[in-house]
Amino acid sequence: MGLYGYSGKILRVDLTSGHVSDIATSDYSEGFLGGRGIAARIYWDEVSPATGALDPDNRLMFMTGPLCGFTGLSGSRWVVCGKSPATAPESFTYCNLGGSWGAHLKFAGYDGVVVHGASDKPVYILVEDGNISIADASHLWGKGNIGTRKALKEIHGETARVVSIGQAGENLIQFSVLLADDDASGSGGLASAMGAKKLKAIVVKGKNRPVAANPEALKQVSQYARELTKGMPLVQKELIPGPWMKKTACFGCIRGCIRSEAMSKDGAFHKYMCTAAQFYQDAAKHYYGPWSQESIEVPVRATMMCDDYGLDTNSLLAMIMWLGRCYSKGLLNDGITGMSIMQIGSLEFIELMIRMMWV
Repeated sequence: MGLYGYSGKILRVDLTSGHVSDIATSDYSEGFLGGRGIAARIYWDEVSPATGALDPDNRLMFMTGPLCGFTGLSGSRWVVCGKSPATAPESFTYCNLGGSWGAHLKFAGYDGVVVHGASDKPVYILVEDGNISIADASHLWGKGNIGTRKALKEIHGETARVVSIGQAGENLIQFSVLLADDDASGSGGLASAMGAKKLKAIVVKGKNRPVAANPEALKQVSQYARELTKGMPLVQKELIPGPWMKKTACFGCIRGCIRSEAMSKDGAFHKYMCTAAQFYQDAAKHYYGPWSQESIEVPVRATMMCDDYGLDTNSLLAMIMWLGRCYSKGLLNDGITGMSIMQIGSLEFIELMIRMMWV
């Protein structure tokens, strides 16, 4: 049996040699708190100040904490840590993700994955009930995150969970993001560090469950936490004008937050009430009018495109604002940019802007 709250193992993968090994979580967990604390210690021990963020010797760490995998605690957040090319100077950073990938990593038998080295061809890592394999991902390179997730689930089943990079991460774009199941996204430039290692995705699948030291006391804490949240306003119902929106929650959440999904005209659902999903909201409301179906659907579609390519929506928002200000000062015009400033907020504008990044 592993440590209480932990699986007891951290996976190490050297993509240069293809060698995999395990280290005991207990080597770190008693002195460092949670996944970020353990990752910070590994980074301190193993990454030289002279190592670049896109160098093979950089460590890319996918980590969970001791509450991850338990229900009713909202503790299944997980982190990706490493040296980032997006900071000046390059330094240790992390992104914090929700959804369910972190919990399923623990179900697959590991508390974390530490990746170093770099493959000479695209690969993905499969972690399934403690068994590890490094598989060819050449057929996935060039695909978006959504297509990659679909393709890997067709191979490994719907119960598998996938974290991947899109074309932005492959091309080492500093504002690229990772995307995992439940549309959990992680920024901080670490997707480009993943791309530098030619690591397209990590797939996790397993049936293990973490063990609590005192299950009955844990149940009481969970019930108490649920009582504390009763009556708290979560989704503002007046902002949900139709049946094409539904509430969602990350694995193990107490009762959910404002996170929800909206349906586009093709019937697909994608995140809406989340920080990233609202980056195009104000522009769409200005263009289409407040709380029409288009002013909901267009930001959802815009976010879906950003997530698929692996683009940080906050960075795109800053670019859109910069374009608007440059137009207003007469520094840019439609002829120079190839885009119409009058269409900001429309689906056509954001589609064109994203496509132009990859021409």
